Amino acid sequence: MAKICTVRAALAAVILAGCGDGIRPDDGTVTFAAVGDVMLDRNAGRMLEESGPGWPFALVRDQISTADIAFANLESPIPAGAERTDKAIAFRAPAAASASLAGAGFDIVSLANNHAVDCGRAGLGETFRSLRKAGVKWCGAGMDRKQAEAPVIMKVRGIRIAFVAFTEFPEGSRPRDDVPTVALAAADTVRRVVGIARGSADVVVVSLHWGEEYQDRPGEERRRLARVAAEAGADLVVGHHPHVLQGFEVMNGLRRTLAAYSLGNFVFDQRTEGTREGAILLVRLNRAGLVLASVVPVRLADGRPVPAKGEEGRAVLRVLAGLSAEMGTEMNGSGIALYRQ
Repeated sequence: MAKICTVRAALAAVILAGCGDGIRPDDGTVTFAAVGDVMLDRNAGRMLEESGPGWPFALVRDQISTADIAFANLESPIPAGAERTDKAIAFRAPAAASASLAGAGFDIVSLANNHAVDCGRAGLGETFRSLRKAGVKWCGAGMDRKQAEAPVIMKVRGIRIAFVAFTEFPEGSRPRDDVPTVALAAADTVRRVVGIARGSADVVVVSLHWGEEYQDRPGEERRRLARVAAEAGADLVVGHHPHVLQGFEVMNGLRRTLAAYSLGNFVFDQRTEGTREGAILLVRLNRAGLVLASVVPVRLADGRPVPAKGEEGRAVLRVLAGLSAEMGTEMNGSGIALYRQ
Protein backbone atom coordinates (compact mmCIF):
# COMPACT_ATOMS: atom_id res chain seq x y z
CA MET A 1 0.00 0.00 0.00
CA ALA A 2 3.05 2.25 -0.10
CA LYS A 3 1.91 4.32 -3.07
CA ILE A 4 2.33 7.91 -4.13
CA CYS A 5 -1.08 9.54 -3.93
CA THR A 6 -1.60 11.03 -7.39
CA VAL A 7 -5.13 12.33 -7.91
CA ARG A 8 -6.00 11.78 -11.53
CA ALA A 9 -7.20 14.83 -13.44
CA ALA A 10 -10.43 13.12 -14.42
CA LEU A 11 -11.30 12.68 -10.77
CA ALA A 12 -10.02 15.99 -9.45
CA ALA A 13 -12.06 17.89 -12.04
CA VAL A 14 -15.36 16.46 -10.84
CA ILE A 15 -16.24 18.88 -8.04
CA LEU A 16 -19.89 17.99 -7.75
CA ALA A 17 -22.65 19.81 -5.95
CA GLY A 18 -22.72 18.88 -2.28
CA CYS A 19 -19.25 17.40 -2.40
CA GLY A 20 -17.16 20.21 -0.97
CA ASP A 21 -15.23 23.06 -2.55
CA GLY A 22 -11.65 23.62 -3.54
CA ILE A 23 -10.46 20.09 -2.69
CA ARG A 24 -6.70 19.91 -3.06
CA PRO A 25 -4.58 16.78 -3.70
CA ASP A 26 -2.83 17.36 -0.35
CA ASP A 27 -6.01 17.90 1.68
CA GLY A 28 -5.70 14.66 3.63
CA THR A 29 -8.30 12.76 1.63
CA VAL A 30 -7.77 9.18 0.45
CA THR A 31 -8.18 7.98 -3.13
CA PHE A 32 -9.83 4.61 -3.68
CA ALA A 33 -10.20 2.56 -6.87
CA ALA A 34 -12.57 -0.38 -7.24
CA VAL A 35 -13.12 -2.81 -10.11
CA GLY A 36 -15.38 -5.80 -10.68
CA ASP A 37 -14.65 -9.42 -11.52
CA VAL A 38 -11.04 -10.53 -11.96
CA MET A 39 -10.61 -14.10 -13.19
CA LEU A 40 -6.98 -15.14 -13.71
CA ASP A 41 -7.54 -18.61 -15.19
CA ARG A 42 -8.13 -19.76 -18.80
CA ASN A 43 -6.75 -17.22 -21.30
CA ALA A 44 -5.62 -14.77 -18.61
CA GLY A 45 -3.84 -17.57 -16.76
CA ARG A 46 -2.10 -18.76 -19.91
CA MET A 47 -0.98 -15.26 -20.87
CA LEU A 48 0.12 -14.55 -17.31
CA GLU A 49 2.40 -17.59 -17.41
CA GLU A 50 3.64 -16.93 -20.97
CA SER A 51 4.09 -13.15 -20.82
CA GLY A 52 4.65 -12.57 -17.13
CA PRO A 53 2.54 -11.38 -14.19
CA GLY A 54 2.27 -7.86 -15.56
CA TRP A 55 0.20 -8.92 -18.60
CA PRO A 56 -3.39 -8.85 -17.23
CA PHE A 57 -3.25 -5.25 -15.96
CA ALA A 58 -0.51 -3.72 -18.11
CA LEU A 59 -2.82 -1.29 -19.93
CA VAL A 60 -4.60 0.04 -16.82
CA ARG A 61 -1.80 -0.04 -14.28
CA ASP A 62 -1.65 3.76 -14.03
CA GLN A 63 -5.33 3.99 -13.11
CA ILE A 64 -4.96 1.32 -10.41
CA SER A 65 -1.54 1.95 -8.92
CA THR A 66 -2.00 5.69 -8.34
CA ALA A 67 -4.89 5.14 -5.91
CA ASP A 68 -4.07 4.94 -2.22
CA ILE A 69 -6.13 1.75 -2.00
CA ALA A 70 -7.25 -0.42 -4.92
CA PHE A 71 -9.83 -3.20 -4.66
CA ALA A 72 -11.07 -6.05 -6.88
CA ASN A 73 -13.28 -9.12 -6.65
CA LEU A 74 -10.99 -12.12 -7.19
CA GLU A 75 -12.96 -14.83 -8.99
CA SER A 76 -10.26 -17.50 -9.11
CA PRO A 77 -8.51 -19.31 -6.23
CA ILE A 78 -4.71 -19.31 -6.24
CA PRO A 79 -3.89 -22.70 -4.73
CA ALA A 80 -0.43 -24.13 -4.27
CA GLY A 81 -1.33 -27.78 -4.75
CA ALA A 82 -5.10 -28.21 -4.54
CA GLU A 83 -6.80 -29.16 -7.80
CA ARG A 84 -10.14 -28.06 -9.21
CA THR A 85 -13.29 -29.62 -7.87
CA ASP A 86 -15.70 -31.35 -10.23
CA LYS A 87 -18.19 -28.46 -10.42
CA ALA A 88 -19.26 -27.43 -13.91
CA ILE A 89 -17.14 -24.27 -14.02
CA ALA A 90 -14.19 -24.29 -11.65
CA PHE A 91 -11.31 -21.82 -11.83
CA ARG A 92 -7.70 -22.26 -10.75
CA ALA A 93 -5.27 -19.38 -11.19
CA PRO A 94 -1.50 -19.94 -11.53
CA ALA A 95 0.79 -19.21 -8.60
CA ALA A 96 1.96 -15.94 -10.18
CA ALA A 97 -1.56 -14.49 -9.94
CA SER A 98 -0.91 -13.01 -6.50
CA ALA A 99 2.20 -11.25 -7.77
CA SER A 100 0.16 -10.01 -10.74
CA LEU A 101 -2.41 -8.40 -8.43
CA ALA A 102 0.26 -6.86 -6.21
CA GLY A 103 2.29 -5.60 -9.15
CA ALA A 104 -0.75 -3.86 -10.63
CA GLY A 105 -1.31 -2.02 -7.36
CA PHE A 106 -4.20 -3.94 -5.84
CA ASP A 107 -4.12 -3.75 -2.07
CA ILE A 108 -7.19 -5.80 -1.12
CA VAL A 109 -9.53 -8.27 -2.84
CA SER A 110 -12.84 -9.85 -1.97
CA LEU A 111 -12.91 -13.64 -1.86
CA ALA A 112 -16.62 -13.81 -1.00
CA ASN A 113 -17.96 -15.24 -4.24
CA ASN A 114 -19.25 -18.43 -5.83
CA HIS A 115 -15.78 -19.48 -7.05
CA ALA A 116 -14.01 -19.23 -3.68
CA VAL A 117 -13.83 -23.00 -3.18
CA ASP A 118 -13.39 -24.08 -6.78
CA CYS A 119 -10.29 -25.89 -5.52
CA GLY A 120 -11.91 -27.03 -2.29
CA ARG A 121 -11.52 -25.71 1.24
CA ALA A 122 -7.81 -26.52 1.11
CA GLY A 123 -7.47 -24.42 -2.03
CA LEU A 124 -9.12 -21.48 -0.29
CA GLY A 125 -6.65 -21.74 2.58
CA GLU A 126 -3.78 -21.90 0.09
CA THR A 127 -5.16 -18.76 -1.57
CA PHE A 128 -4.88 -16.94 1.77
CA ARG A 129 -1.23 -17.91 2.05
CA SER A 130 -0.46 -16.90 -1.56
CA LEU A 131 -2.06 -13.46 -1.16
CA ARG A 132 -0.39 -12.89 2.19
CA LYS A 133 3.02 -13.68 0.72
CA ALA A 134 2.41 -11.11 -2.05
CA GLY A 135 1.25 -8.46 0.43
CA VAL A 136 -2.36 -8.40 -0.78
CA LYS A 137 -5.11 -8.34 1.85
CA TRP A 138 -8.48 -10.01 1.45
CA CYS A 139 -11.95 -9.72 2.95
CA GLY A 140 -15.06 -11.89 3.04
CA ALA A 141 -13.23 -15.18 3.65
CA GLY A 142 -11.36 -16.79 6.50
CA MET A 143 -10.35 -20.01 8.19
CA ASP A 144 -13.83 -20.09 9.75
CA ARG A 145 -17.05 -18.05 9.56
CA LYS A 146 -15.94 -15.63 12.28
CA GLN A 147 -12.78 -14.73 10.37
CA ALA A 148 -14.71 -14.47 7.11
CA GLU A 149 -17.06 -11.87 8.59
CA ALA A 150 -14.39 -9.86 10.41
CA PRO A 151 -13.75 -6.34 9.05
CA VAL A 152 -10.33 -5.71 7.52
CA ILE A 153 -9.07 -2.27 8.58
CA MET A 154 -6.63 -0.28 6.46
CA LYS A 155 -5.27 3.07 7.63
CA VAL A 156 -4.14 5.80 5.25
CA ARG A 157 -3.11 9.27 6.48
CA GLY A 158 -4.88 8.62 9.73
CA ILE A 159 -8.18 7.59 8.07
CA ARG A 160 -9.35 4.10 9.03
CA ILE A 161 -11.17 2.28 6.22
CA ALA A 162 -12.99 -0.97 7.00
CA PHE A 163 -13.66 -3.59 4.33
CA VAL A 164 -16.28 -6.33 4.64
CA ALA A 165 -17.51 -8.65 1.90
CA PHE A 166 -20.40 -11.05 1.39
CA THR A 167 -21.77 -13.39 -1.27
CA GLU A 168 -25.33 -14.43 -2.01
CA PHE A 169 -24.13 -17.84 -3.18
CA PRO A 170 -23.23 -20.52 -0.60
CA GLU A 171 -20.07 -22.22 -1.76
CA GLY A 172 -19.50 -25.95 -1.48
CA SER A 173 -22.26 -28.38 -0.63
CA ARG A 174 -23.53 -26.31 2.31
CA PRO A 175 -22.41 -23.39 4.49
CA ARG A 176 -19.88 -24.29 7.16
CA ASP A 177 -18.73 -22.27 10.16
CA ASP A 178 -15.66 -24.25 11.16
CA VAL A 179 -13.63 -24.60 7.94
CA PRO A 180 -12.14 -22.15 5.41
CA THR A 181 -15.24 -20.38 4.15
CA VAL A 182 -16.84 -17.12 3.01
CA ALA A 183 -19.30 -14.62 4.52
CA LEU A 184 -22.88 -15.00 3.31
CA ALA A 185 -25.09 -12.06 2.37
CA ALA A 186 -28.10 -12.63 4.61
CA ALA A 187 -29.63 -9.27 5.55
CA ASP A 188 -29.21 -9.87 9.29
CA THR A 189 -25.55 -10.78 8.80
CA VAL A 190 -24.88 -7.73 6.63
CA ARG A 191 -26.58 -5.47 9.18
CA ARG A 192 -24.61 -6.92 12.10
CA VAL A 193 -21.18 -7.04 10.43
CA VAL A 194 -21.44 -3.59 8.84
CA GLY A 195 -22.50 -2.19 12.21
CA ILE A 196 -19.39 -3.67 13.81
CA ALA A 197 -17.24 -2.19 11.04
CA ARG A 198 -18.92 1.20 11.49
CA GLY A 199 -17.89 1.20 15.13
CA SER A 200 -14.23 0.58 14.36
CA ALA A 201 -13.51 2.77 11.32
CA ASP A 202 -14.03 6.19 9.77
CA VAL A 203 -15.19 4.79 6.41
CA VAL A 204 -16.87 1.47 5.62
CA VAL A 205 -16.66 -0.27 2.21
CA VAL A 206 -19.01 -3.20 1.64
CA SER A 207 -18.41 -5.69 -1.18
CA LEU A 208 -21.40 -7.76 -2.35
CA HIS A 209 -21.31 -10.65 -4.82
CA TRP A 210 -24.94 -10.73 -5.86
CA GLY A 211 -27.58 -10.54 -8.54
CA GLU A 212 -28.35 -12.30 -11.79
CA GLU A 213 -25.78 -12.83 -14.49
CA TYR A 214 -26.06 -10.67 -17.64
CA GLN A 215 -28.85 -8.49 -16.20
CA ASP A 216 -28.18 -4.75 -16.32
CA ARG A 217 -30.54 -3.80 -13.48
CA PRO A 218 -30.11 -4.95 -9.89
CA GLY A 219 -33.75 -5.55 -9.03
CA GLU A 220 -35.52 -4.52 -5.84
CA GLU A 221 -34.09 -7.36 -3.73
CA ARG A 222 -30.52 -6.12 -4.20
CA ARG A 223 -31.56 -2.51 -3.73
CA ARG A 224 -33.13 -3.50 -0.41
CA LEU A 225 -29.92 -5.23 0.66
CA ALA A 226 -27.91 -2.14 -0.31
CA ARG A 227 -30.22 -0.08 1.89
CA VAL A 228 -29.63 -2.51 4.77
CA ALA A 229 -25.89 -1.92 4.38
CA ALA A 230 -26.41 1.85 4.11
CA GLU A 231 -28.58 2.02 7.21
CA ALA A 232 -26.00 -0.03 9.14
CA GLY A 233 -23.26 2.45 8.24
CA ALA A 234 -21.79 1.65 4.80
CA ASP A 235 -20.30 4.57 2.91
CA LEU A 236 -19.72 2.60 -0.29
CA VAL A 237 -21.28 -0.60 -1.63
CA VAL A 238 -19.32 -2.29 -4.44
CA GLY A 239 -21.16 -4.99 -6.37
CA HIS A 240 -20.16 -7.70 -8.83
CA HIS A 241 -21.22 -11.08 -10.31
CA PRO A 242 -23.61 -10.04 -13.14
CA HIS A 243 -20.57 -9.68 -15.48
CA VAL A 244 -22.22 -6.62 -17.03
CA LEU A 245 -22.45 -3.02 -15.89
CA GLN A 246 -25.29 -1.83 -13.70
CA GLY A 247 -26.06 1.67 -12.48
CA PHE A 248 -25.17 3.70 -9.41
CA GLU A 249 -27.51 4.75 -6.62
CA VAL A 250 -26.96 7.37 -3.94
CA MET A 251 -28.99 6.78 -0.78
CA ASN A 252 -29.24 8.35 2.63
CA GLY A 253 -28.57 5.70 5.24
CA LEU A 254 -26.68 6.24 8.46
CA ARG A 255 -24.58 8.52 6.24
CA ARG A 256 -24.57 9.24 2.51
CA THR A 257 -23.98 5.96 0.67
CA LEU A 258 -23.03 5.22 -2.94
CA ALA A 259 -24.02 1.81 -4.28
CA ALA A 260 -22.25 0.58 -7.42
CA TYR A 261 -24.46 -2.42 -8.17
CA SER A 262 -22.11 -4.04 -10.70
CA LEU A 263 -18.81 -2.78 -12.08
CA GLY A 264 -18.84 -5.53 -14.71
CA ASN A 265 -15.89 -7.62 -15.75
CA PHE A 266 -12.32 -6.40 -15.41
CA VAL A 267 -10.26 -9.45 -16.35
CA PHE A 268 -12.44 -12.13 -17.95
CA ASP A 269 -12.64 -13.95 -21.29
CA GLN A 270 -16.43 -14.01 -21.67
CA ARG A 271 -17.99 -12.98 -24.99
CA THR A 272 -21.68 -12.59 -24.13
CA GLU A 273 -23.06 -9.15 -24.98
CA GLY A 274 -22.05 -6.58 -22.41
CA THR A 275 -19.38 -8.71 -20.74
CA ARG A 276 -16.52 -6.93 -22.48
CA GLU A 277 -17.32 -3.58 -20.90
CA GLY A 278 -16.39 -2.61 -17.38
CA ALA A 279 -15.57 0.34 -15.17
CA ILE A 280 -13.04 1.57 -12.67
CA LEU A 281 -14.82 3.42 -9.87
CA LEU A 282 -12.64 6.21 -8.48
CA VAL A 283 -13.63 7.70 -5.14
CA ARG A 284 -12.14 10.25 -2.78
CA LEU A 285 -12.83 9.84 0.91
CA ASN A 286 -12.28 11.67 4.15
CA ARG A 287 -13.31 10.90 7.72
CA ALA A 288 -16.84 12.10 6.97
CA GLY A 289 -17.19 9.68 4.04
CA LEU A 290 -17.51 10.28 0.31
CA VAL A 291 -16.13 13.47 -1.25
CA LEU A 292 -15.98 12.78 -5.01
CA ALA A 293 -16.78 9.86 -7.30
CA SER A 294 -16.15 9.23 -10.99
CA VAL A 295 -15.83 6.40 -13.49
CA VAL A 296 -13.16 5.32 -15.97
CA PRO A 297 -14.84 3.11 -18.60
CA VAL A 298 -12.87 0.13 -19.86
CA ARG A 299 -13.27 -2.43 -22.59
CA LEU A 300 -11.87 -5.95 -22.51
CA ALA A 301 -9.51 -7.02 -25.28
CA ASP A 302 -8.23 -10.61 -25.14
CA GLY A 303 -9.83 -10.76 -21.71
CA ARG A 304 -7.87 -7.87 -20.16
CA PRO A 305 -8.92 -4.25 -19.57
CA VAL A 306 -8.07 -1.29 -21.79
CA PRO A 307 -9.31 2.27 -21.08
CA ALA A 308 -12.28 2.98 -23.36
CA LYS A 309 -11.64 6.33 -25.02
CA GLY A 310 -13.46 8.60 -27.42
CA GLU A 311 -16.94 7.61 -28.54
CA GLU A 312 -16.42 4.11 -27.19
CA GLY A 313 -15.94 5.46 -23.67
CA ARG A 314 -18.74 8.00 -24.01
CA ALA A 315 -21.12 5.22 -25.04
CA VAL A 316 -20.34 3.28 -21.85
CA LEU A 317 -20.88 6.40 -19.75
CA ARG A 318 -24.23 7.08 -21.44
CA VAL A 319 -25.39 3.57 -20.59
CA LEU A 320 -24.32 4.01 -16.95
CA ALA A 321 -25.97 7.44 -16.80
CA GLY A 322 -29.28 6.03 -18.05
CA LEU A 323 -29.26 3.11 -15.62
CA SER A 324 -28.31 5.39 -12.73
CA ALA A 325 -31.01 7.94 -13.59
CA GLU A 326 -33.62 5.19 -13.20
CA MET A 327 -32.55 5.01 -9.54
CA GLY A 328 -32.51 8.77 -8.98
CA THR A 329 -28.76 9.30 -9.38
CA GLU A 330 -27.27 11.80 -11.80
CA MET A 331 -24.07 11.42 -13.78
CA ASN A 332 -22.31 14.33 -15.46
CA GLY A 333 -19.97 12.77 -17.98
CA SER A 334 -17.71 10.53 -15.91
CA GLY A 335 -18.75 12.08 -12.59
CA ILE A 336 -21.33 10.67 -10.20
CA ALA A 337 -23.37 13.28 -8.33
CA LEU A 338 -23.32 12.39 -4.65
CA TYR A 339 -26.83 13.59 -3.97
CA ARG A 340 -30.27 12.37 -4.96
CA GLN A 341 -32.23 14.04 -7.75
